[in-house]
Amino acid sequence: SDGGVRITGYAGSEDTLVIPSEIGGRAVTEIGYAAFRAKRTLVSVTIPSSVTSIGYCAFCACSGFHGMEIYYSNYTEAQSASLGKLAARFDLCPTAGSDFHGSRRPDRVIGGAAGPYALLEALRAKERP
Repeated sequence: SDGGVRITGYAGSEDTLVIPSEIGGRAVTEIGYAAFRAKRTLVSVTIPSSVTSIGYCAFCACSGFHGMEIYYSNYTEAQSASLGKLAARFDLCPTAGSDFHGSRRPDRVIGGAAGPYALLEALRAKERP
């Protein structure tokens, strides 16, 4: 779509997934309709800032999710707002990443992506025993 890559499905079974920002030298710009539907093993998906569109029901029935990182140092305000709406739609706690990657990413520091403290309280309230 528009020269970008659309993710249309996922056949893996990992619990943590990082969607790449590029595939075959082309930017990943879209997660398509029901691309990850009912992937119950998923508990964490990192979506690159290159993604500008997330299709309807892209993550429906992913019962392992409790929150969604909407504050990230590379996200624009518009991207964070869009992800915030998506989190609310699916009753997910909006979260912020520490953006710390250790010695692999010395250019990143703890606190590089900040969100209100209320995000932490909301996530704690969702914890399951």
